[in-house]
Amino acid sequence: MDTPNLQKKPLTEQEIRDRLQKLIIVEIKLLDKNNTLAAANIILPLGSSIGTLSISGFLIFNSSKENPILGANINITPPSRQVFNKYYPQVYFSKKEFWNLLQKMIFEKYLLTKEEQLKKVLI
Repeated sequence: MDTPNLQKKPLTEQEIRDRLQKLIIVEIKLLDKNNTLAAANIILPLGSSIGTLSISGFLIFNSSKENPILGANINITPPSRQVFNKYYPQVYFSKKEFWNLLQKMIFEKYLLTKEEQLKKVLI
């Protein structure tokens, strides 16, 4: 008796992104201080018995070079701590693809938040 091939094909980037957008909540606080444009928080609901996991301190800032992931002169850094003149990330992503997708999600939410604020100012 032949068994069917149960191997699933890998998810596309868009399918992964769609799933992440259902799971991850991104909050943006516009700052516009020097090169820092905004701060972002990532919230992961873990279920009613556990609550949520919140990671605060992602920074969105201007850059002199184009970010190839975002297609803009903006960079996003994970929460970090400064020791003397060097910054050390406090959050590490083992899969670069996940970090790239998260950057895109943060950037899209930043643009949306910025657009909403602009609409409020114009009204």
